[in-house]
Amino acid sequence: MAVIKNNFMTISGKMGDHVYYEYKGLPCVRSNPQKVQPPSSPGQLAQQEKMAAVAIFYQALKEVGIYAYWKKAAEGLLLTGHNLLVKANLPAFDGEGNICDFAKLRLTPDTLAAPDNLSLQAGEDGKLIARWSNAVPHPRTQPEDRLVVALMKGDVENYNVKLPDIGDFHRQDEEAIFQIPDKLKRYEKIFMFFINEQACQCSSAQLFHFKNL
Repeated sequence: MAVIKNNFMTISGKMGDHVYYEYKGLPCVRSNPQKVQPPSSPGQLAQQEKMAAVAIFYQALKEVGIYAYWKKAAEGLLLTGHNLLVKANLPAFDGEGNICDFAKLRLTPDTLAAPDNLSLQAGEDGKLIARWSNAVPHPRTQPEDRLVVALMKGDVENYNVKLPDIGDFHRQDEEAIFQIPDKLKRYEKIFMFFINEQACQCSSAQLFHFKNL
């Protein structure tokens, strides 16, 4: 795209191999792309399916506010938050646009250290018990870092993400006892991660399977 700085008239539309238009109040010109040939190989088609699937996954994370952490993680890099998210999650999708490995999903960037020995087990009355250790101090972590739980269904073509309200549990607690609402118990994939008090950094989400607890 080129910006026309000294314009004497307003031009819009196609002219030869160029398109003239207005962008943010400025007259601009760009080349008019020629007819695009369809992908010629199965590999290209598979990559398109993967990209389309990750785009839907990106929207799911954006709807629940998780994308904000990717955007923050990209600050100072040559990548945008979207590019960073796509690059991290492409390995989790197959050539048909389905999740091929939930363990490879990256719900969150790794900008904050997770506590050690994070575990999840079933408790009484349908409650879940998360435990972790703070024996080893990690840079930039704080006792007030808060635990967050994200849920996904096991369907490989469903990228919907839910963030249930589990109450306030912090890194310093080393234990959290919470319950998943009955209406969300179909979401069998449980991801746990920590966010800092300013809600701008988060740890990599660790996956647990509800049916294995």
